[in-house]
Amino acid sequence: MKSQSSLTTAAKAVLVLAIALLGFSRSTLAQSTGSFSLITPNFDVSLLQSVSFQYTLSQGPNANTFYFTIANTSNNSQSSWVSGTQPTITNIYFEDSLDLLSSPSIITWTAVAPDNAVSYSATSGGNLPAGQNVGFDSDYLFQTNPPPSKNGLDPGESLTVAFQSLGTYSSLLGAINSGDLRIGLHVQEIGPQGTSASFVNVQAVPEPGGALLLGAVGVILLVRRRRQLP
Repeated sequence: MKSQSSLTTAAKAVLVLAIALLGFSRSTLAQSTGSFSLITPNFDVSLLQSVSFQYTLSQGPNANTFYFTIANTSNNSQSSWVSGTQPTITNIYFEDSLDLLSSPSIITWTAVAPDNAVSYSATSGGNLPAGQNVGFDSDYLFQTNPPPSKNGLDPGESLTVAFQSLGTYSSLLGAINSGDLRIGLHVQEIGPQGTSASFVNVQAVPEPGGALLLGAVGVILLVRRRRQLP
C-alpha cells in the first residue's frame, strides 16, 4: 500500500509538471522566425558584415489575427559606422499573392537610444526598390514617417504589425515558405557612406515549442499507464 501511495503521489506531481509544460508549449508553439536576403544588384556585400534583420510570425489574440514582428538585429557596435549612419529599416513591404491578409495595423514597437523614436504608418501598395529583380509586387506598406532616418528601425529596434486573415497559422507559414507571402525591407544608412539596399525574407523556421508539447503529452501518457498497472 505504501508503494502504491508513493506512486500515486509521484504520478500527480509529474502530471502537474506535464500540464504546466503543455501550457507553456502551447503558448509558444505558434511562432516562427526567419531572416532576410539582399536583392539589390551590384551592392558591396562587405558593408553587410554586421547587418542583419529578422521577422517573426505569431498567432494573435484570436484565430483570425496574426502578428509580424520586424526587428533590426544589426550589431550597433560596428566601429566603421558613424553617428547617423547605422542601418535603418525605413519601409516594410508585404506581398500577398494568395490574398490571405487584410486590415493591416500597427500594434507596438521597441525604440532605443539615442533617438528613442519609431514611427510608421500603414497603407496599401508601395514599390520595393529593386523588387522587380525578384518579381516582388507589394500589396501592403508600412512606411516610416518623416524623417525616415530618425523614425525608422535602428539596430535593436523592432516593429510589430497585425493582419486579419481567414487562413490559419499553418497556411500563412506555408505561404511564407512557398514564396506566396513575402516581406520586403528598404534599408538606408548602410555603411560609412550611408548607402541603401533592399532585402526579401527567406523561409521561416518554427520555434521549438513542438518538442515540449510532445514531451508533455508523453509524460501524461506514461503516468496514466502506470496508474492502470495492478
